[in-house]
Amino acid sequence: MRAPDCLLRPRRITERRCCSTRAMIKPFIISVIYIYTSGMIDQAIDLYTRSININAKRADAFLQSGVSYTIKNQQREALADLNKAIELKQDFDMAYFSPSQLYSRIGQRTSAVADYEKACSLGYQAACQELAVRGHL
Repeated sequence: MRAPDCLLRPRRITERRCCSTRAMIKPFIISVIYIYTSGMIDQAIDLYTRSININAKRADAFLQSGVSYTIKNQQREALADLNKAIELKQDFDMAYFSPSQLYSRIGQRTSAVADYEKACSLGYQAACQELAVRGHL
């Protein structure tokens, strides 16, 4: 899958190239998926930052930015973005699952279990499976 050139070339946020800024948010998400598969996490973070600058109320952009920072092992930035995703959309099951994985990795078991439980209660099956594996279900 190749991301559109107009989204990968550097540009000013105010510049209108392919379409309106509102319609550009979804292509940003698609571009980041392409970048993840190519291993270019810094570019992914840049694109999510652009998406957040366009619309700071996009919980999914904060989630993916947090996941990107997690991949780079930048825990402080990851938790800030993941917590912002939860703040923006409190019923966002994946937003609880992602920090729980990070908490597990850094040894904060109580926080990890609490977020796994919340994600599971919201219907996120991977969180329920993690709880079962860890003996909390």
